[in-house]
Amino acid sequence: MADTIESQAADRSFCQAVSLRKRQDARLRAASDRLVAAAQELTARAVAAGAVRDDVTGHDIVLLTNAVAQATSPLGDAAPGLWRRYLGLVFDGLRPQAAHPLP
Repeated sequence: MADTIESQAADRSFCQAVSLRKRQDARLRAASDRLVAAAQELTARAVAAGAVRDDVTGHDIVLLTNAVAQATSPLGDAAPGLWRRYLGLVFDGLRPQAAHPLP
């Protein structure tokens, strides 16, 4: 997850271009569907192992990965490693200890 976020944070224009084209390109949508399916499988394993709260989905992981990468986007190169802080916050929120029901 950290490697993916680091790549996205480093190449914001590529990520924006892919996001825009995904709506129009069936191949990109299919690749995105495969990514979500893989994330769903990995998340289910993490839930079964008790490592992740039991209401987390693969979609959550994919969207949280993108959210962390984009969180520092407005800062550009002024704070290149700040995304690591937000990843830590996300990891804390994914842990099952003291989890509250999600809406």
